[in-house]
Amino acid sequence: MSIAGRFAFNDCGETANTHIALFDYQPTPLICEVRNVRVSKGPDAMGKFRNQNHGLVIDCEGGYFAGDASGGALFDKQGKKIKDFPDDGGSKGLETSHLSNFVAAVRSRKAGDLAAEALRGHHSTACCHMANVSYRLGKQARPEVIRETIQANRELSDAFERCREYLRENEVDLDTTPAVLGPWVTFDPKRERFVNDIADQANALSQREYRQPFVVPKIA
Repeated sequence: MSIAGRFAFNDCGETANTHIALFDYQPTPLICEVRNVRVSKGPDAMGKFRNQNHGLVIDCEGGYFAGDASGGALFDKQGKKIKDFPDDGGSKGLETSHLSNFVAAVRSRKAGDLAAEALRGHHSTACCHMANVSYRLGKQARPEVIRETIQANRELSDAFERCREYLRENEVDLDTTPAVLGPWVTFDPKRERFVNDIADQANALSQREYRQPFVVPKIA
């Protein structure tokens, strides 16, 4: 499910620039936060979580990891640092080399030139698409409605309050510009189809109507 909106931008874009998505993996759910509105020039305009303004946080039984591809640290439940994982230089140029490899494979037209199979890209973007489908099927809701809907999930509720504070810092008030509350969508990874409630609407958003001759062929 998702809580999202396209705030502060006066354009024709359809993709949310602020997004909270909950992926109900068991036993370890995943919450993803996207923040792309920055009106304020303050140092904390994008907000922070566990002293991080980007990257990832992994909660464990005895503490948590906070960091990103360049390194990070382990902390106990009280926030005391236990161990550092400094950058060994392996992340330097990671994004550039990734994009360069893709462009090189497009130019050579050889799948073997790819550093990873295209199927990996398909799988790695599936969560992004699921979150966007939930958003596209959602409806605007007042903050108190969103809060009541998600109150049983403490982590998601905390993420929503952090998001409200970040938006306030950037001159967006959810009372006057409501966010979209997206419905739960359920995906069957074996069939690669949405199932259960609103499956028809969700599957309709899974593939666009192609414009000739730019058509992705169907594979039986």
